[in-house]
Amino acid sequence: MATNVATRRSDIIERVLIEGDLSTLTVDERIIYYNRVCDSLGLNPLTKPFAYIKLNGKLTLYALRDCTDQLRKIHGVSIQLTDRQVIEGVCIVQARATDKSGRVDEATGAVSIQGLRGEALANAILKAETKAKRRVTLSIVGMGMLDETEVDSIPGAAVESPPASPPRNLGLTNGKALSEPEPEEPERPEVMELDYPKNGSANATTWRAYARSVAEYAMKAPDRDWLLAFQICNQPGVEALKAASLQAHTWLTNQMSEIARRLPDKADGSMG
Repeated sequence: MATNVATRRSDIIERVLIEGDLSTLTVDERIIYYNRVCDSLGLNPLTKPFAYIKLNGKLTLYALRDCTDQLRKIHGVSIQLTDRQVIEGVCIVQARATDKSGRVDEATGAVSIQGLRGEALANAILKAETKAKRRVTLSIVGMGMLDETEVDSIPGAAVESPPASPPRNLGLTNGKALSEPEPEEPERPEVMELDYPKNGSANATTWRAYARSVAEYAMKAPDRDWLLAFQICNQPGVEALKAASLQAHTWLTNQMSEIARRLPDKADGSMG
C-alpha cells in the first residue's frame, strides 16, 4: 500500500516538473507549490502574483500584473517603448528591457484596434503597451510563462482564481506577517472625453476655456500611460481647438508636455 502511494506521488511530481500539469495536486499541495514558486522567485505570495489556467487539458500558472511589477523591482529592470505602429488594424508596440547587469531583451505586444474609437481605442493602445512591457519582463528574467494580457486571446482557455490565503504553517511569506494588510492601490481617475465646442458660434474665449479644462483634467494623471490614453480620447477636441485657435492650442500643448515630464511611466511610480 505504501509503495503504491509513493509511486503515485512520484508520478504526480514528474507531471508537475516535466509537463507542468498541476491538476493532479490536491488543494493543499497546490498552495504549497504556489508558495514555493513565489519563494524561489522572491515574490510575495500574499499579493497573489499568479493565477491558474486550464490549457490543452493541463492546469498551470500564469503571471498577473503584480508578478511582473515585483520582478522589475527585484531585477532592476527598466523598460523603454521603442516603436509603435499600426498594421492592418493591429496596434504593435515594441518594448526593450534592460536589467541591472546591462543585459537587454526585446518583445512586442499586439492588439486589434479595428473599428475602435475614443476610449475603446485608447484602452486598446494601452493594452498593447502593457502586453509588450509584461512580455519583455518575463522574457528578460527567464520565465517562460503566459501573462494575463495574453490569456483572453487564447481560445478554450479556462481561467481559475488564485488560491486562497496560504496556510500559516508554510512559512513562505518572504518575511511579511500573514496579518499585514497589503497597501491599497490608489483609485485612478476616469479616462474620459471632455465636451468641446462643436458649432461655429464658439469664440476665442470659449476655446481658451476648453483648453484650460483639458489641462486641469490632465493634471489628475497618475502616470504617463493614463495621460496618453486621455490625449488619444480627446484628440478630436484638441484638433478642433488647433483649427479654431492656434494660440490656445500651443498653450495646451506646452501644458501637456510639462505635465508628462513630471509623471512616472506607470502607476507604481517607476520611470522605466
